[in-house]
Amino acid sequence: MLGVHELTAAMSAAAVGRSGRDALCAIALAYRGYAARHPGLAAASIRAPAPGDAEHEAAGEAAVGVLLAAGGFGLPQSVDGTFARIIDSVDVTFAG
Repeated sequence: MLGVHELTAAMSAAAVGRSGRDALCAIALAYRGYAARHPGLAAASIRAPAPGDAEHEAAGEAAVGVLLAAGGFGLPQSVDGTFARIIDSVDVTFAG
């Protein structure tokens, strides 16, 4: 729970005053920075809540809410098309 709360706070602070791609980039950099400084807490924060764990579910929803507020996951493109582009991007990155 500590990792989820701290990560959400870091992402929220990074997104303040930003929107769209700028906000998503700032959130991603905040996430990466948090994970680098606190690898154990970051790893623990991505675990799914146990069924019925309302506190953990609420904390996870707050974290996702930061992304939704920045416009993440609200893209008009198809999920399959987006997934294919992500795979292509990773392939190009590793090949380069």
